[in-house]
Amino acid sequence: MYALLTVFQYVEGLTNRQLVEATHTRVDFKYALRLPLNYPNFDPGRLCEFRQQIYRDPIRQQVFQELLYRLAGIGLLEEKRGQSLCALEVLQAVCTNTRLETVLEAVFQVLETLAVTNSEWLRQITLPHWYERYSGKARLKSHLTSNKDWNWSLPRIGQDIQYLLAEIDRAEFTSISSLQEVQDLRRVAQDQFESFKEADSSGNSIQFRALSCASCDRRIGSPSHMGDSNFVLQDG
Repeated sequence: MYALLTVFQYVEGLTNRQLVEATHTRVDFKYALRLPLNYPNFDPGRLCEFRQQIYRDPIRQQVFQELLYRLAGIGLLEEKRGQSLCALEVLQAVCTNTRLETVLEAVFQVLETLAVTNSEWLRQITLPHWYERYSGKARLKSHLTSNKDWNWSLPRIGQDIQYLLAEIDRAEFTSISSLQEVQDLRRVAQDQFESFKEADSSGNSIQFRALSCASCDRRIGSPSHMGDSNFVLQDG
């Protein structure tokens, strides 16, 4: 069941939350999974647990890969560059979309809260492109579908987070830094990005954890066998 759900996520570019909504509202999903119309919602956390099991268990990876082969063989999955989809590439795409939504939701929550509690301060530090990048329309479409999208968006979102948190620290307002939404954004930033100092730079650089978030690293170890595709962000 969860293997098929993961394939559906990949094909339609859905996050965990969006997939749960689809299984609850879409008849085609219920039909494909042979679910009754009143089937209770799936737990998004269980989707992450399932993927973590595949990451750390080579046998589970082989079983999931065989599913992809069979779906491609009957024409339900398109081959990529003339080759069958790789199981770990599918997992990485699904995980990245879900992680991106987590990051964006944390930014949305902070900006909405600051607009209510510290509107004048927020107006002074807001960057012009935020009005489009973090609009209500952008919130409805919080997933990406290709490496090109990820390579363009993730560094820029990371830079915005870094800038916003730096401005909050610079303001030294306890009323802002103590907000739960700000603390949540710091946690998400630490979980989804990592910082490092380059020898030829006076500032710090941060990069999106391209293969997995920190929580997955703690549970299963970094899946380095998936390849290397870092998204590097410059600061200073």
